[in-house]
Amino acid sequence: MTRFVFASFLLATTMLTLVVSGAQTGLIANVVGTVGTVVTNTLNATSTLVETVANLPYDSHRIIIVMDKDTKPVLDAVASTNTAIWTEAERIQNIQNIVDALKLHAQQCQGPVTDLLQSAGIQYTSNWITNTIVAVDCSVGLIEQILALVSVKKIVYDTIITLEPPEPTADSTSNTVTAGWGATKIKATNVWATSNTGQGVVVGTIDTGVRGTHETLASNWIGPYGWYDPAQKTATPYDPNGHGTHTVATIVGGKGVGIAPGAKWMTCKACENSCYMSYLTACGQFMLCPTDTNGNNCNAAKAPHIVSNSWGAGQGMTYYQSILDAWYAARIFPVFSAGNSGANGCSSVVTPGDSAKVLATHWVHSAVLVLPSMDLSSPTSLRLE
Repeated sequence: MTRFVFASFLLATTMLTLVVSGAQTGLIANVVGTVGTVVTNTLNATSTLVETVANLPYDSHRIIIVMDKDTKPVLDAVASTNTAIWTEAERIQNIQNIVDALKLHAQQCQGPVTDLLQSAGIQYTSNWITNTIVAVDCSVGLIEQILALVSVKKIVYDTIITLEPPEPTADSTSNTVTAGWGATKIKATNVWATSNTGQGVVVGTIDTGVRGTHETLASNWIGPYGWYDPAQKTATPYDPNGHGTHTVATIVGGKGVGIAPGAKWMTCKACENSCYMSYLTACGQFMLCPTDTNGNNCNAAKAPHIVSNSWGAGQGMTYYQSILDAWYAARIFPVFSAGNSGANGCSSVVTPGDSAKVLATHWVHSAVLVLPSMDLSSPTSLRLE
């Protein structure tokens, strides 16, 4: 058995805390709100059968069916509470136990709903990590039937986290492979001097994809089980937006670009110009138990050690809490953007970055280590200020 490389984990965590947020400025929605029910215009003029999440936009053709029994008790019952440093084999076994229990839980809860959907010829996807079901183009009558089931808690439209467009920058004319200003600023170069560049750590990201052929990233992609595109099921990593490539390169890119070039990367594509909650959920599940590119044959041994997320919207919301709970139980370290609203004062960190179960980060500038205008405050016990 190989010992979990804890020093490398700390290096990657430091890198994510202080640098990757510099790439996060393009993927934060400027929305604050609470969960509520609104009148929809897709069912009928007065229907409140389907909920939305605050004033976040949504896809009226796709619903998320939330089962009555949540996953937290399952995680509490099965996840290891051992506080010692684990071997990699012990980590994988804990993840496998969690995955098996969540799959069984979903199977036991979702049968009546999936029977109705199959009978109606509806396309659907079951998510065992959240005990939810995503369904497309359901009629009012079918929705009424689903809500009448005692096993169903509620139905929510597929939430959309709208993204600010990335800002283009000029191409570098330098051919240097020395450390960039970010690595120097946070003193990652001091860690490199100890021959620690993140070896043994796998970092996952949920973003717009990654251009896998990029010269700074091609050599340290993990390969099989390192790419999932839940919408299109594409075979190899690609990035139609550019933001995902930027964030991953900031983390693990070679040629002086990234902070932990010795680490490996994997990614799941949940976003283009917007992120759909259904795809964010599919990607959260993929990070707990990675699959092949068709979404099959999940393998707990391929789970990353860290997951970086450069997106968020709203405050005090719980739309991603079940996934955070599962990652937390699996000891997969979640990092989220704190947002871009530090100038607005206290309590400006966006969800999921405001959860106590994540490390929230914000961007830095080459001129100063921490910008006063970006000093974000949040209830999370892991906040960075």
